Amino acid sequence: MQQLDKEKAYWFVLGTTTVNREIKIYDAMKLQHIECFVPLKYQVKRVRNRQQETLVPAIAGLIFAHGTEEELKDYMLSSKDRLFFRHSAYSNHQDRLIVSDHDMRQFMAFVAENQQVVNYFSPEEIAWREGELVRVTIGTKEYEGKIVRIKGKRKKVFALAVENTAFATIELTPELMQSIQTEEQSKRQRTRACSLGSSKNRITDLKTEKLDDRDDYRSKDVEADKKLLFEKAFRLLFVLSDQQIGMLREYQVTQKEMERAMKRLARYKGFTAATEGELALPLFMGAMVTGENTEAATERLRKAMERLKDSSMLKFRMRFYLAKLTGDQGEMERITQIIQSWKKQGLQRKQREFLEEVKGLL
Repeated sequence: MQQLDKEKAYWFVLGTTTVNREIKIYDAMKLQHIECFVPLKYQVKRVRNRQQETLVPAIAGLIFAHGTEEELKDYMLSSKDRLFFRHSAYSNHQDRLIVSDHDMRQFMAFVAENQQVVNYFSPEEIAWREGELVRVTIGTKEYEGKIVRIKGKRKKVFALAVENTAFATIELTPELMQSIQTEEQSKRQRTRACSLGSSKNRITDLKTEKLDDRDDYRSKDVEADKKLLFEKAFRLLFVLSDQQIGMLREYQVTQKEMERAMKRLARYKGFTAATEGELALPLFMGAMVTGENTEAATERLRKAMERLKDSSMLKFRMRFYLAKLTGDQGEMERITQIIQSWKKQGLQRKQREFLEEVKGLL
């Protein structure tokens, strides 16, 4: 039975039974200043006869979170998502599944370095008979992993694993690798690491399928595009804005999805005050991401706000994001005072939903 230091932060392996919420859970944790990682993969899909690249969870229900056990327990109790600690099979499922800081950092760096060509697999998909330990240099970084074979495939791949829960792999030819010697052998023989630094073999220079970026069409589902635009702009403004190492590619793909939605909605106007407000808010946030037409988007948002009643929750959301993104401290103070009065009187459903949305931004 493991004994954890209550004051020490660990990398815990979490699971969720909430379907298709891994990215939203990641965003919510980041806004609460919890370091976390969700394996993502880039997927090319065809939409209206056009190829578009998007981000999707690589392994369903898998989240890595860094913190003390109590911190993560408190977060899970307050979260609307159903989260749980995964347990180790080696302790008859009694111990929390924990990844060492070294292994987790190496895994994240490996994924960041090879985002466009990395593949993820679950333990059941790996054939361990090929498990030769190797050291590989990709670019300027060195990684230690195993040569494995994916079930149903003939090619061998280089695999990096975290606590037998997820495997990130890239295809490598035998001449690009050199086996790691045992500790005793390494004292007598110098181990050379292979390098993929040449422009011919560099992973980041591999050709990828060119996407069709033509988006000269109107939205066929305005409600879905409004929601998509808001969610992508929110991620770019508040979650991915710090541009951490390895986040650049994710930022670019997310921005591309957001810009497509903006183009599809650009020609639309709302007939009522509410529908115009629902359009103006995500378009304003998108403009703040791109830095283009910000004055026009801000003016449209302000005019839409004027048409709404002061009691409107939509208007309050618009006030909040306008103040937050324009740095209006006076307005933010007034909004904070209003929220405090809500809590004293008892929160209504829409007020609770708003507070859940902006948790970490107040």
